[in-house]
Amino acid sequence: MTVDRARELLQVQANFGGFYNRNSAWLILAEVHTVGRRICQSGGFINAGN
Repeated sequence: MTVDRARELLQVQANFGGFYNRNSAWLILAEVHTVGRRICQSGGFINAGN
């Protein structure tokens, strides 16, 4: 999932409101985190802090 797609989906969930939509937003964020972690572990990102 791209960051732009995640932003679109999060905006839709925020507009609906409610518990189930909040849970959906958490799942979207978890997916973005997981993909980012995999890219970092494969050496795809350069950590500017180190």
